Amino acid sequence: MKKTIPILLCLILACCLLVACHPKESQDPTAETKYAIDLTLDGSTLRGKQQVSFRNVYTDGLNEAVFHLYPNAYAENAEHKAYGGILPSYGGIEINTVTVNGEEAVASYDDEKQYMSVAIPSLSIGDQVAIGMEYTVLIPDCRLRFGRCENVYLLSSFYPQLSVYENGAFRRDPFCTVGDPIYSEAASYELSLTCPSSLVVAASVKAESKTDKGDLSVYSYKADNIRDFALAASPDFNVLTACENDVELFYFSLDSTGAEQNFSLVRSAFNRYTEAFGSSGLKSYSVVVVPFDSNGMEYSGLVFVSSFAGEDTEETFLHETAHQWWYNSVGSDPIRQSALDEGLTTFTSAYYYLLAGDENAFTQKIANVKKVYTQYETLQKRRQTGIDLSADNTIYDYTAYQYAMLIYYKSCLLFNNLYELYGKDKMTACLRTYAEEYAHKTATFDDFIAVCNKTLKTDVGGLVKGWLGDGPTVTTFAKA
Repeated sequence: MKKTIPILLCLILACCLLVACHPKESQDPTAETKYAIDLTLDGSTLRGKQQVSFRNVYTDGLNEAVFHLYPNAYAENAEHKAYGGILPSYGGIEINTVTVNGEEAVASYDDEKQYMSVAIPSLSIGDQVAIGMEYTVLIPDCRLRFGRCENVYLLSSFYPQLSVYENGAFRRDPFCTVGDPIYSEAASYELSLTCPSSLVVAASVKAESKTDKGDLSVYSYKADNIRDFALAASPDFNVLTACENDVELFYFSLDSTGAEQNFSLVRSAFNRYTEAFGSSGLKSYSVVVVPFDSNGMEYSGLVFVSSFAGEDTEETFLHETAHQWWYNSVGSDPIRQSALDEGLTTFTSAYYYLLAGDENAFTQKIANVKKVYTQYETLQKRRQTGIDLSADNTIYDYTAYQYAMLIYYKSCLLFNNLYELYGKDKMTACLRTYAEEYAHKTATFDDFIAVCNKTLKTDVGGLVKGWLGDGPTVTTFAKA
């Protein structure tokens, strides 16, 4: 016993030295990004005052911060557009002032003004910085992610958003109309919105307070660990509410026809996913059914579902709700690894039926996906088109049709193949462990493979990468 004391003292001393040599950032390697935003909505104009603070966990001597100015993808002269064709009116964002730690700062822009680089004092690892800005946003007339149409506001990515830092630089990913070009990390938000009192407002989180001041209302919001903040507003919204698993659910629609049935499906999906994968981390979740040019679009705590989705409506509710796990909670790179985002979510929307005890419906959903993708792949090979069938390219490498076939359908079959090989219990265990280990983080396919390998106690890396690649069809993988 006496001989162990010096050894223990040495170990304690060594630990102390390690702590001294590695400050807090090595124990908590997050940027702790915080947004404080004051918004005023007036007609087609948003006026914003914003402060973004973060801790430098990136590189010693960081001397810039880069922000995406997504509204400028809706400008008439944008090269990398968020729209196709011609809009009735266009949008954009104008930065009026920029400060760093309260002092006037220098900002520079790319030619399209889709990125803003702010010069900051050189930051050592662990240092913090606060960047303030005031801006004016013009809301376009369209039925897209950001726009105003038919008495409805759809407001997403309307504010300057801090870019993701990777491989020694902040990302500068151009906008495009294929896939989802918006990549963000978890952050905290405090947001206030002043708008006409006639508007019914949906948001990424339930309002903490609402104060009426004459013809205006002021909403106050606060949220932690979400990847964006989105809003929708209309004077014509009908609202349904419920509480499931301690999460407040909201259903906003312009037409009450079928609302109760649709909301029942949303509630069921939210419950099934929570039981299978654990908490989404949300305090509230809002589904907003509106005229929208895509079937749906996900944001943190809020989704748009198109009133034009038709026979795809049910699948869209399931799909966008699943994104609250595979987007909001567990992030991934939607530009370079979009299969991990959309492929897993497409599989999960089918998996809902299995979780609900309807194996026949699950089997039919997967059979439909197999049929559509197999026909696509067979046709490309028969015609010798030479089209790359990889599901691991960037979104800029696909047409909209190719993206749907490879990222939604082929990638869905990747995850289904794991289910076919290992069964429901093990598949659910893999997804639950993945959700728990990467909550509020950004995961890669390598991370997903590592979780599966650990959970299944076997190496699935070759299988997963085989599906992602451009080799011979992999839809014939046999059951183990």
